[in-house]
Amino acid sequence: MSAFQASAVPAAEPRRGPVPAPVRTPRPRPPLKLVPAPRRRPARRTPFVLLVIAVLGAGLVALLLINTGVAQDSFQLTDLRQQSDLLQDREEALEQEVARLSTPGRLATEAERLGMRPGAAPTFIQVPGAPIAGAGRSDR
Repeated sequence: MSAFQASAVPAAEPRRGPVPAPVRTPRPRPPLKLVPAPRRRPARRTPFVLLVIAVLGAGLVALLLINTGVAQDSFQLTDLRQQSDLLQDREEALEQEVARLSTPGRLATEAERLGMRPGAAPTFIQVPGAPIAGAGRSDR
């Protein structure tokens, strides 16, 4: 055995047999008396109710603003569509007038009114030193 174990205090002898339960002496109870119920403070709902009303009010105002914006855009869209229809009608009328004025007979009549004459057979000029080809006439 080591020196440490030899100098250790010997363990107490274990008890044998049942351990008696501690004896409790009843304490005298104080007499019961009626205690008034605690007053319940009503929960403060006012801030919550005001918050809900504010959120609903803000939502309604936002919805009103959005609805007003959509209505304005709708009116503007209707006006722009009417304007587009008028411009398309005008474009179509101008295209028809250009087609009417561009007919060959109309162009010939307008050319005569301006003093123009139909051209004769064309004259071709060859590059330097070559003879003139074609039987064109000169009215100058």
